[in-house]
Amino acid sequence: MTLGARLGIAAAAVLLIVLASGFWYLWKYPLSVYALMNNRALAGAGLAQAAVPCSIGPQNVWTAGPARRSCCFTAPATRPAPGRAS
Repeated sequence: MTLGARLGIAAAAVLLIVLASGFWYLWKYPLSVYALMNNRALAGAGLAQAAVPCSIGPQNVWTAGPARRSCCFTAPATRPAPGRAS
C-alpha cells in the first residue's frame, strides 16, 4: 500500500470520527446545540450580549448595538440640541 493511500485512509477515518462525535453530541445534548445556534443567530443579526445584575445573580440579555454594562431600563443618554456646543 502506498503512502498516499495510507494518508487517505487516515484522513477518512479522522473525518468519520469527527462526524460521529458531532452526531453523538447533537443526540446527547440537543438543547445546548439549539441554544448555541440561537446565540450565533442573535450575534449574526448584530445584537450584543450583556450581563444585567439581578437579585439572584447576573442575567444575560441581548441588546442592540455594543454591550452595555448597566441595566437596560435606564434612561437613554440625552444629546445636546442641534447648533449648540456642549
